[in-house]
Amino acid sequence: MTARFLALYETPADPEAFDRHYWEVHIPLGRRLPGLRRCTLGRETVAVRGGGRTTWSPC
Repeated sequence: MTARFLALYETPADPEAFDRHYWEVHIPLGRRLPGLRRCTLGRETVAVRGGGRTTWSPC
Protein backbone atom coordinates (compact mmCIF):
# COMPACT_ATOMS: atom_id res chain seq x y z
CA MET A 1 0.00 0.00 0.00
CA THR A 2 1.27 3.46 -0.88
CA ALA A 3 0.48 6.58 1.13
CA ARG A 4 1.55 10.10 0.27
CA PHE A 5 1.60 13.20 2.42
CA LEU A 6 1.61 16.73 1.11
CA ALA A 7 2.12 19.75 3.34
CA LEU A 8 1.92 23.31 2.01
CA TYR A 9 2.39 26.39 4.14
CA GLU A 10 2.09 30.10 3.53
CA THR A 11 5.48 31.77 3.51
CA PRO A 12 6.50 31.99 7.18
CA ALA A 13 7.48 35.27 8.86
CA ASP A 14 10.91 33.79 9.64
CA PRO A 15 11.79 31.25 6.92
CA GLU A 16 15.15 30.34 8.49
CA ALA A 17 13.56 29.50 11.86
CA PHE A 18 10.82 27.55 10.09
CA ASP A 19 13.37 25.52 8.10
CA ARG A 20 15.49 24.87 11.18
CA HIS A 21 12.49 23.63 13.17
CA TYR A 22 11.22 21.53 10.27
CA TRP A 23 14.60 19.83 9.76
CA GLU A 24 15.32 19.36 13.47
CA VAL A 25 11.85 18.20 14.56
CA HIS A 26 9.55 17.15 11.71
CA ILE A 27 11.98 15.35 9.39
CA PRO A 28 13.36 13.10 12.18
CA LEU A 29 9.79 12.22 13.21
CA GLY A 30 8.85 11.41 9.63
CA ARG A 31 11.90 9.21 9.17
CA ARG A 32 10.63 7.00 11.99
CA LEU A 33 7.48 6.10 10.06
CA PRO A 34 7.42 2.32 9.55
CA GLY A 35 8.00 1.33 5.93
CA LEU A 36 9.08 4.79 4.77
CA ARG A 37 10.93 4.39 1.50
CA ARG A 38 11.36 7.94 0.33
CA CYS A 39 10.94 11.54 1.39
CA THR A 40 11.03 14.40 -1.10
CA LEU A 41 10.87 18.09 -0.35
CA GLY A 42 10.40 21.16 -2.50
CA ARG A 43 10.39 24.89 -1.98
CA GLU A 44 8.29 27.85 -3.07
CA THR A 45 5.77 26.17 -5.30
CA VAL A 46 3.26 28.29 -7.22
CA ALA A 47 -0.42 27.48 -7.47
CA VAL A 48 -1.47 26.07 -10.83
CA ARG A 49 -5.07 27.24 -10.43
CA GLY A 50 -6.78 29.87 -8.37
CA GLY A 51 -4.29 32.68 -8.75
CA GLY A 52 -0.57 33.05 -8.52
CA ARG A 53 -0.34 32.74 -4.74
CA THR A 54 2.98 31.35 -3.59
CA THR A 55 3.03 28.65 -0.95
CA TRP A 56 5.88 27.36 1.18
CA SER A 57 6.97 23.76 1.13
CA PRO A 58 9.90 23.28 3.48
CA CYS A 59 13.17 21.81 2.32
